[in-house]
Amino acid sequence: MLKKLFQVDEKTAKQEQKKEKLTKHLIGNIYRGVKIPWFTYIWLTFAALGVYLVMGLSTSLTAKIVSGDFSDMKEIIYYAVFSLFTWLNFAVAYKMDVTNHLLNGRVKSKLWKKILKLPAEYFDREMPSRVISRVTVDTDNASLPFAMFLTLVAVIAILSAYFLAVTAP
Repeated sequence: MLKKLFQVDEKTAKQEQKKEKLTKHLIGNIYRGVKIPWFTYIWLTFAALGVYLVMGLSTSLTAKIVSGDFSDMKEIIYYAVFSLFTWLNFAVAYKMDVTNHLLNGRVKSKLWKKILKLPAEYFDREMPSRVISRVTVDTDNASLPFAMFLTLVAVIAILSAYFLAVTAP
């Protein structure tokens, strides 16, 4: 009896290992065959880097303007440029969101086409909730690596702007 129970556990463990390998394989191939808007992601990264650098460097200038301690129009012009970069930041965030939705839509379309070509036995084995989850929830995370990279760029830009502001004479 104990031997049968142990064999059942081994079978279950092997099935779980197969599912885990399949999941890892699917995650590795999620972008294969999907046109990723690389150019858009690259120019958005550089635009965000510039915006965050200007915003990080403008803290001392903002403090001067708020306190009324400025001597010429240079600070006012710089503050106007800073305001322009604030609007550019909104534009970059909007374009990044649109690009992420575009990428997620392409991944969903690819996955949906693949699901339509699967044999009926697949749907007998899998629960409907898992299939729906793969199409809806799992594909929404397709753009997550790109968003995380942009967040890393923002952190690096803000830290470098702070370092430049601290070390400036």
